Amino acid sequence: MLLKPRLTSLLATVRIYRHTRALHTMAEDGLPADLAAKFTLVKEGTARMLYPKGNKVFYNPAQEVNRDLSIMVIRNFQKIIAKERRDAYEKAKNRPKRAGQPEVELKEPDDQLSILEALSATGLRSVRYYNEIGNIKKIIANDIDKNAVEAIERNLLFNKVDTNIVIPNHADATSFMYNSRTPEQQFDVVDLDPYGSAAIFLDGAVQSVTEGGLLCVTCTDMAVLCGNHSEACYAKYGSVPLHSRFNHEMAVRIVLSSIEHHANRYKRYIVPLISLHIDFYVRMFVRVYTSPAEVKKSPTKISQVFQCVGCDSFHTLPLVKSIKTSGGSKYSPSVSKIPHTCPECDRHHKMGGPAWTNPMHSTEFLHEVINLSETDSEKFGQAKKIKALLSAAAEELNDVPFHFTLDGLKNTLHLSNMSMFDLKSAILHAGYRVSGSHTNPTAVKTDAPNGAIWDIMRAWEKKFPLSEKRKSDPNSVAAKIVTKPSITLKEVNFEKHDLLNAPKVTRFHQNPPNWGPGTRAGRGNKQEGAQTAEKTGKAEEVEGNGEQEKEGKGEEMDVVKEDNKKRRLDE
Repeated sequence: MLLKPRLTSLLATVRIYRHTRALHTMAEDGLPADLAAKFTLVKEGTARMLYPKGNKVFYNPAQEVNRDLSIMVIRNFQKIIAKERRDAYEKAKNRPKRAGQPEVELKEPDDQLSILEALSATGLRSVRYYNEIGNIKKIIANDIDKNAVEAIERNLLFNKVDTNIVIPNHADATSFMYNSRTPEQQFDVVDLDPYGSAAIFLDGAVQSVTEGGLLCVTCTDMAVLCGNHSEACYAKYGSVPLHSRFNHEMAVRIVLSSIEHHANRYKRYIVPLISLHIDFYVRMFVRVYTSPAEVKKSPTKISQVFQCVGCDSFHTLPLVKSIKTSGGSKYSPSVSKIPHTCPECDRHHKMGGPAWTNPMHSTEFLHEVINLSETDSEKFGQAKKIKALLSAAAEELNDVPFHFTLDGLKNTLHLSNMSMFDLKSAILHAGYRVSGSHTNPTAVKTDAPNGAIWDIMRAWEKKFPLSEKRKSDPNSVAAKIVTKPSITLKEVNFEKHDLLNAPKVTRFHQNPPNWGPGTRAGRGNKQEGAQTAEKTGKAEEVEGNGEQEKEGKGEEMDVVKEDNKKRRLDE
């Protein structure tokens, strides 16, 4: 049930109004003593949020990147969809009328956005969307937890938000989305930011977003997505992850595959705009369209992934191949040409997937958001990190799924002294493309075949030979590889390539200590969508600058700690 501006009751309105009026008069100098015992004041962007102390609803500053980025993406999407709707209107208006055809009344396009924050928690995201995006028709700030809805009501009043536009809603997110499937009820933007997996919300989300609308999805269950729990990942997303060096990229691609699969059931498909691994979670922004013809192409965009258990060489196999015919296209199951054992080290392959293997980003859209992060940098606390993250994503080979890593290649052959410049130069001189990846500082994303990569590594081993003891070990993967002749590349050139003379720009920012997903809301107060990290400091006011330390618990922290150990290799 939508909670209109009168809120849940007149008594609740009066009580909250009294509190917030006092706060408005004293917030600059701190909270009144009686309220300071009950609330913590948090500033982020244009929002000033009241968080109840105790085990109820919490604030996680690590998610400021997520919220800043979401505002940038939605603002850019708003500009694009407004132009699309205006162009469609002008085209329809100027279309010649056929004889006898009844005149159809055309409606002026509506440039305002309707947004559903399905898992709102405290309303922070909705307050910021209202203040910082502009031209909003309505925002539904929904949560299943009563305490969360009360927090939303309190914060909307405290921030003087028009509650005819931002409407608190107490409902189960899935039920609410299933009840918002007709064109009149659908939303231009549907935002899912749960604690953990968004899997159970995807089916309703792909139906409740309007044609060409924007679906924003966060998943923080990285321990599941990165391969520690294959059966759990399959149950949630319908895919088996590979516990590999490209596990973060595969996590993004598994979620994209799952969203596409849910959309296909309703003759819909997705077009990814931006898909990222950030700190301890994945975040993707996709547009959702309806087209039975395009849905037929979906299995060509999704592949099984095979990886050698010895040397990390990998292959992808689309579920379906497309064959062009005189009448269009025919689709049939793919035929595998992947060898039974790895040609490089004679070990077997493990199989994962299915995973999305089409591009994860729209390069044009990425650059538009990068420009926005530069022009409005003073408005966003995490603008520098977002620009670095998006710049790294924009430099990726967008049509190449997955990657090697420099440290992985060196560790396999027990080599040292090889720099990223050496490896990338050799790949470029051989006539292939190469880039990094935003998901891993040591990633080597290339269209070079596995054989070419290992020919380069064999050439490096000749410069810095392995010990005879390692070469003579019959069980050594390194020995298997270095003793094989080079087949793909006859010559390898390690001289610095001209394309690698780009200026140094920071791409990977080091996170503060204990930067992580935090903990769930306490017993009896579990709510959907809560950014659940208990504030460990004792200050009554927290600036949302992304520097606060939070306690993070759960298996996801293993992934965070691993990331924090990695340092950028200067190129």
